[in-house]
Amino acid sequence: MAAHAHGGRRLHGSQLLIEARMDVRERIAALNREFSAPGCKKPISEYNARLSELEAEERQEKVFAAAQKARPTIDGRVPKPAPEVSLENDPTPVTRKFFMGVMKSVLKDVADTFRSEDAKLLEKLEARITAIENRPTMQYRGVWEADGRYQPGDVVTDSGSMWHANCSTTARPGASSDWTLCVKHGRDLR
Repeated sequence: MAAHAHGGRRLHGSQLLIEARMDVRERIAALNREFSAPGCKKPISEYNARLSELEAEERQEKVFAAAQKARPTIDGRVPKPAPEVSLENDPTPVTRKFFMGVMKSVLKDVADTFRSEDAKLLEKLEARITAIENRPTMQYRGVWEADGRYQPGDVVTDSGSMWHANCSTTARPGASSDWTLCVKHGRDLR
């Protein structure tokens, strides 16, 4: 069996594979700790990319280990092939605590983005509502009366026509520019 130098030591093939697998698992655990740390602001896409790389390394180590087992033994026999390595057969466990930490971080970023966008839209809507509320509104005051005082937006009827007050006035509709004709009287009032 071939020996390799590893960290100043000489290791045989199977020992090297065991140490390489341990190294990959330690790096996955370190990655999980890094991304589940409170206040971690790194994007989930970075975590997924790095985890995929580590999982690929782990699968490669398993394939190397299977190849090592498939070599003929000293007596010339070849052991059975190792089972196929896939994510379905050996998924990397994700703890609930880690998953919840990642989801909270992602959802917090999404919520903050929406909150700031919503605040801008809400400000615009409030300004529009205030402008609409401050506009003079049309209010029907009935038939025009000579002793009445009418405000901008008031609407009255006089001689079968409907008039809108443009400003504060006591003048008769049609006698000045204080009024605007909205609806002219019908034919029966010629």
